[in-house]
Order: sequence, then structure tokens, then C-alpha cells
Amino acid sequence: MKLDLLEALLHEFQRSTAAELSVETADYRLRARRGSAPLRNSDPPAAPVPAAAAPATEAVRSALVGAFRVADPALQTGDRVREGQILGYVDTLRVLTPVTAPGAGLIAEILIQDGYPVEYGQELFRLQSEPEVGAAAEEA
Repeated sequence: MKLDLLEALLHEFQRSTAAELSVETADYRLRARRGSAPLRNSDPPAAPVPAAAAPATEAVRSALVGAFRVADPALQTGDRVREGQILGYVDTLRVLTPVTAPGAGLIAEILIQDGYPVEYGQELFRLQSEPEVGAAAEEA
């Protein structure tokens, strides 16, 4: 979950009359409560998720600083891409440098929007590798 989304949730919690807020994902747990009483941890510790349960993904990172521009047509989560396919561009001083897929696979996550600034090394996409795609297709 992105930091700005967490901040928005906490802001809405402050504005609401709710007594407690609880958000839980596979990676973290956030609990907020009104008043001075400390939160009690009534839940048992979560069991660690085995690494094999999560599909293997690879980060596609920016090689430059600039603004991200979407490719035409724009990609969506779940789209299949081939090695070397242009996923988008980094606009640096009006020079568009392509961001390409390092290998074949599926777009697992899109981490940037059109026009947003990017930094060197920033993750732009997460790709699910092709062998995992084939294994998932066999299970279905």
C-alpha cells in the first residue's frame, strides 16, 4: 500500500467519529485508536508466508530522472509483454527514452502514472516472469 493512501486513511479516521481503525495486508498491519488507552494485541502473531507462495516478480526500474510517459497503447495490470517491449518512456528535457521489459511475462503491478516524476532507480513496473505464467495457466 502506498504511503499517500495510508495518510489519506488516517486523515479520514481523524475526521470520522470511529473509535478504531484497522488495516491489514500480507505485508503489514496498521491499527489506530482514539483515546489514551494503549492498543491491546488480541491477535496471535501471524505465521510467515512461505516465499514459494508468492509468484516471482521482477522490478522494472527507471534508468533516468524525468517524467514518466505511458506507451501507446497504455498497459494494464495482467497484460502480457515480450522481452524488449516498450512499457513506457522517461521524458528528460523533452527527450523520450524507452523503458523496456527485461523479459517476457505479465504486468503484475504498475507503480507509476503518466506525467508523474521519476527518480533514477525508481520501480516503475513489476513483471511476473513467464515460467510462473505458464505454471499458473496449467493450474487453471
